[in-house]
Amino acid sequence: MIKRKDKILISAIDLLYSEGVSGVTTKNLAKLEKVTEPALYRQYKNKQEILNHIVEAYAQYDEKIINTIKESPLSGYEVIQYYIKRFIEFYENYVELTTVMFSMDLYYYHDATKARMEEIVNRRIGFLENLIRLNQDVLLKNTGYSSREMASMIHGTLFAQIYEWRMTGMHYSLKERVLDYVMKLLGNSNAYKQVIEKNEDRKEEI
Repeated sequence: MIKRKDKILISAIDLLYSEGVSGVTTKNLAKLEKVTEPALYRQYKNKQEILNHIVEAYAQYDEKIINTIKESPLSGYEVIQYYIKRFIEFYENYVELTTVMFSMDLYYYHDATKARMEEIVNRRIGFLENLIRLNQDVLLKNTGYSSREMASMIHGTLFAQIYEWRMTGMHYSLKERVLDYVMKLLGNSNAYKQVIEKNEDRKEEI
C-alpha cells in the first residue's frame, strides 16, 4: 500500500503537470487527497518541503542508472546509448516529472532547492563527461570537441528534445529521436542502427 506521504507527493506532481507551480497548494492537495489541510501538515511542514520532494523525485533513478553502468561491461557508443535509453524511458513513463525541467519557479528562487537542482544537473553532465573521456578514442574521434563539451551538448540535446516532445503533443518516440540525434552529434549516424541489429542477432542466438 502506498504511504500517505507518497500519495500526497504523487498528487503534487500531478498538480505541477496540470496547473504549474501556482497550482501546487495545500488547498488543492487536500481536495485531491480528500483530507483536511491540517492532515497534510502532519506529512509535510509547508509547501516548500513538498516542492523539495518533487525535485528529489525528478532525479530518483539517477543513482540506479549510474551504478548499473559502472557495473556493466558496456563501452563505446553502447554505453552512451544505454544511458540515454534509461534516462529517456524514465521520463517517457513518468511524463509528469518532465515538468520539473521547465518550471524554474519550482527551484530557482529558493537557495537550497536551486543548489540541489544544480547538483543534479552537474552530476549528470559530470557522469557523461567521464563516460566520454573513458571512451574518447571511439566517441570523440570524429568530432572536434572535448569530453566536457560533448557531455554538455548531449545533456542539452536531452533537455531540448524533451521540451519539443512535450510541446508538440508527445506523438512520436522520444527515445528513438534522441538516440538518433546524439549518434549524429557523435559523428556516427549508423551506430544506433548497428546496435539494434546486434541486439536482434543476440536474441536469435538465444
